[in-house]
Amino acid sequence: MTEAGPARPRPHILIVDDEKILGLEIAEYLTVQGYQAEAVLSGREALARLRDDPSIEVMLTDLRMPDMDGLSLATAAIALRDDEYALEVVILTGNATIADAATAVRLRAVDFLTKPIRLATLKTAVAHARVSAVHRRAQWRDQQAARRLHTHTSEALRTLQSRVGQLQSALSQAEESESKNSDDARDAFMSLISHELRTPLAPIIGYAGMIEGKPDRLSPEELRNFAKEIRQSGERLEREFSRIADLTGLMAGSPVIRHDECRPDLILLMLARSHAARLAERGQSVSLDIQCREACQSDGPRIRQAIEELLDNASRFSPSGSVIRLAARRMSDSIGFEVHDAGPGMTEDEQHFALQPFRQVDMSLSRPKEGFGIGLTIANRIAVLLGGRLALTSTPGQGTVAALIVPFVPVDETDR
Repeated sequence: MTEAGPARPRPHILIVDDEKILGLEIAEYLTVQGYQAEAVLSGREALARLRDDPSIEVMLTDLRMPDMDGLSLATAAIALRDDEYALEVVILTGNATIADAATAVRLRAVDFLTKPIRLATLKTAVAHARVSAVHRRAQWRDQQAARRLHTHTSEALRTLQSRVGQLQSALSQAEESESKNSDDARDAFMSLISHELRTPLAPIIGYAGMIEGKPDRLSPEELRNFAKEIRQSGERLEREFSRIADLTGLMAGSPVIRHDECRPDLILLMLARSHAARLAERGQSVSLDIQCREACQSDGPRIRQAIEELLDNASRFSPSGSVIRLAARRMSDSIGFEVHDAGPGMTEDEQHFALQPFRQVDMSLSRPKEGFGIGLTIANRIAVLLGGRLALTSTPGQGTVAALIVPFVPVDETDR
């Protein structure tokens, strides 16, 4: 037998009647029916309990009481609660008038029971009232969630619009420092950005519009699904914006280079672990071929960033079921970090084209591979920044090997 979990709180019912015995009998009966029921003698006591305990969902109140009649109590109780802690009221009476009944309806009392009360009728009335209270509370939560989601989505859209402006400004600065082929780069960039931004923005705008148009009619499951689509599309945009910002920084300025001790084998091991889940989603895996474990002086984070771009590029173009191989080899005065993929391969002209920013071998807007075409460019810029180079070895139909080759600088024993 499994251990029982914590007991779930039972529905909470409040009975208000100046006839103590009757109130206790009703509370006892409802407790037997599975409710958490309690009885109080006056309207003042009832309002105090309602202020202290938001779990009270249903209030049964006698119509005729000396200090505060049931209709006055119902008015005060309903005003005390909004739909976050919705309360439903059932009126109990022995001698009601038509005017009393009309007032109860205006107050939105869910039922009007005449004494002596049949237990079956009481049970049905309480069940109905509780269902109504639970529904109103759930609807309030869903509406609040929809409003928050719409607010966050609107803020995200404004942020994205601002980012686009920043990227265009950054591109202009990069073009000034890279005057050669600037027109082609700008045209390629604008063509790509109009397509690559439109793709994730479409679900963001579409789902946000649906939430804004009918937030009260969407189920919690629909809201969760819409939120997931918006989040994933936003994450994709954020990822691409960060990469473009990195590239423009590499192109426009002189980034600071670190000279710390780093281990080639540890860099590849961490990359393999951190990317295993994403590769698995595409039906891919990674293998390691580490032939250099000797520490050297270089910028480890930059090396890792470059290899991440090469690994992501390899994954984009490799089929499901393929294995991407990461290798580290020591040469005479350098280290080669290699990424072997099983993609379609490239001709020499295509390799040269692929190294240009915002270019892909397939530039058609109907191409199956998403992205801005900057992975190889970022890796190449980092290689040059570190005093090395990026080498591509590729044959159409046989995949590609991208090698980040950086100088091997031995660790100074006196600085270790």
